[in-house]
Amino acid sequence: MNNELYNIRDDVLNERELNGILNSYMFNKEQLESIYDFNHAKQVPWFVVYHESSLSFSHRSYDQQTIISEWFSILGPILRELNPKSLVRIKANLYPRTKEIEEHGYHTDFPFECTTSIFYLNTNNGYTKFEDGTVIESISNRLLTFPTLWKHTGSSCTDEAGRININFNYF
Repeated sequence: MNNELYNIRDDVLNERELNGILNSYMFNKEQLESIYDFNHAKQVPWFVVYHESSLSFSHRSYDQQTIISEWFSILGPILRELNPKSLVRIKANLYPRTKEIEEHGYHTDFPFECTTSIFYLNTNNGYTKFEDGTVIESISNRLLTFPTLWKHTGSSCTDEAGRININFNYF
């Protein structure tokens, strides 16, 4: 699905590539039920981010012209699809299930023009929403691409243990 604001591609990776990333970033249901297990997993380490009324987890793989995580290499299949000239930041986000959908606030990732792509790891009833009201559903193996200066918000989900995506900012 495409329009002048954004581009959506489904089934971006093959099953082997997708499973390699899923196995690193996702947890089994028992681990997701307890937020205390997130920082002790053998997979990608998550870091707590506190919001006004909730919390989420993040993991940065690339920032300020530097690979900052040993987990950067597992993102190769997505980076091949994006084919960036230069990376700005790569950050994974994990939003634990909430009783009601919570939006996280409209924002732009950076105050300059570049490109944002969001890769959705799991299917759930959470979403990305643009300021004009357009809603993009979180569907596993979906890649959403749009100009970084477009205001958007993410959300939590209520139907899965958590909502997980990876945010790429690049030229």
